[in-house]
Amino acid sequence: MLNENQIEALRMFDRLSGGSFDAWALAGPHNAKNRAAIMTAWHGRKIPQAKAGVTAIRQAMYETAKPTGDCLAARETAFAAWAKQAATQAEKN
Repeated sequence: MLNENQIEALRMFDRLSGGSFDAWALAGPHNAKNRAAIMTAWHGRKIPQAKAGVTAIRQAMYETAKPTGDCLAARETAFAAWAKQAATQAEKN
């Protein structure tokens, strides 16, 4: 079950990734503030930009989502489906 911080993080991630929930859409120094904002919301405490890379976002969210698949692409697809469902379900409640 996701807490309110995590739901807000997913909403931000949805908006900032253009609905893809692809962390690589937030790569680069120009997205550092956005990644830090997502990680701060996810953890419910301030996360510095230096600790909010693409890999950190994926790792934090994958620990909760536990996507499965025999390759990275399959896990990415499973994660995106989980994230979309979680964000949609939260809006209904």
